Amino acid sequence: MGIFKTTINNDGLKIVVEKDTDVFVEMMKAEVQVTFFCVNYFYVGKITAVNGDDIVLEGARIVYETGSFTDNTFKFAQSINGAQWFIRKPAIESYGVLNKS
Repeated sequence: MGIFKTTINNDGLKIVVEKDTDVFVEMMKAEVQVTFFCVNYFYVGKITAVNGDDIVLEGARIVYETGSFTDNTFKFAQSINGAQWFIRKPAIESYGVLNKS
């Protein structure tokens, strides 16, 4: 999986270029809190490790109710009391960085 970047050249044509990198590794390097929308639940945390099958989160929380996406906090999220939390990659439907705590 790569990262896609869209640029517009001098002729006004949109060009899409894929960087050969793993977006999860890039998010891990950036040390950002990532929200994962998975098959059954939503999870939030900082990525600390990535392999072929799993993503490992630190400070993981499970989100039971998001509330409005314009709010600064989730309506109902609970901390998962564990040093690491593993998410299976096939269970991820979408992901991104939300400015919510």
